[in-house]
Amino acid sequence: MSVQSVEETLEKAQNAGGEVVKQKSADGEHMQLGEFQDTEGNLVGVLKWGM
Repeated sequence: MSVQSVEETLEKAQNAGGEVVKQKSADGEHMQLGEFQDTEGNLVGVLKWGM
């Protein structure tokens, strides 16, 4: 899922009862990634293009 801010999205997921699986990391110079597990056990990946 493409987001405006990986950090904010992971924080919102955690505040809603989810669990952060992978903190924000950079993939090269053009993309930021993160992952969380929602309250139903679904693994969700988030990304932001650009730095």
